[in-house]
Amino acid sequence: MGAVPEEYDTVVIGAGIAGLAAGRMLSDAGQKVAILDARSRIGGRIFTERANVAGSGDVPIELGAEFIHGLPAGTWDLVREGNLGTYELQGSQLFFIHNRVQKSDASHDAASEVLHGLKCWAQEHPASDMAFADYLTLAGIGGAAAQAAAAYVEGFNAADQGVIGAAALAKQQRAEDEIQGDRLFRVQGGYDRIPRVLARSLERNGASILLNHSVRAVTWSEGAVSIHTTAPTGRTLTARRAVITLPLAVLQAGSVEFSPPPAALMAQARRMRMGEVVRMSLVFRSRFWCGDDLLLAPDEYEAVTRLRRGLSGLEAQQALELLLERTRQTSTNAEFLRQIQLAA
Repeated sequence: MGAVPEEYDTVVIGAGIAGLAAGRMLSDAGQKVAILDARSRIGGRIFTERANVAGSGDVPIELGAEFIHGLPAGTWDLVREGNLGTYELQGSQLFFIHNRVQKSDASHDAASEVLHGLKCWAQEHPASDMAFADYLTLAGIGGAAAQAAAAYVEGFNAADQGVIGAAALAKQQRAEDEIQGDRLFRVQGGYDRIPRVLARSLERNGASILLNHSVRAVTWSEGAVSIHTTAPTGRTLTARRAVITLPLAVLQAGSVEFSPPPAALMAQARRMRMGEVVRMSLVFRSRFWCGDDLLLAPDEYEAVTRLRRGLSGLEAQQALELLLERTRQTSTNAEFLRQIQLAA
């Protein structure tokens, strides 16, 4: 005889942040809720590992989502509820370009200016849309500004500039502006502490979080749904309704069979795209990138070293007068350095 189905008011498929938040809202309202996930963990795209680093103990390494972007009320409510520590990132981003490490502040400012213009364009043309690359051409944006904007969109959004829509980007930028989305925060101890806050409240409400439960089929009719899982559990859960929070790629792959298929919903899902990212996280014993020397090309580093050596034996006023005099007398950097060394 087969196992008797387990009955719930609502079954949520997916224990990422969306699924956990939905389950919490429903269980807070008094519903009997079960949340299923094929993985052995909760959190979905929030995936924190911990590496033991000599002198620092266990260090959280974010393999998925890394930052709290800005001040979204829902996320910060969870931070306060869990009494979690956070810190805001400061300083410049560094890029390795043309065989040297460079600050990217100017590039970031150029991209921000382009995206601000995109928001204005979208407000003036609410019925228009096109690929972001086409918008750059339409707006006459080229050169370094276009490269900076494209790099930002393809890096931050993980989106092909020839595919992602300008209208969607403009909408996203407006939403980010409302929450100061350019500010970046990390959760002390690991980002996975946020889904744990939701999980604890679900447990207090009596909700079930069932991990290692891969859903193979969902059969439904008005007011009733059955969720069939694969071996080794092979469980069937029944409920009055289901909330589906599966990743887009899983929906598009057809890994879960829906009967009857929600044709209109799936048609729209097939039109959507997820960006593709390969992420590598490196752990270093020290912050070797903090010195200014790293921002210099090898020949520039040698030149600066020679200049400092030449000036080190002079009094401050004497060194300043020498610099000003040789600046006026020479026309190239090489001649300037040679004259400084000879004079010093």
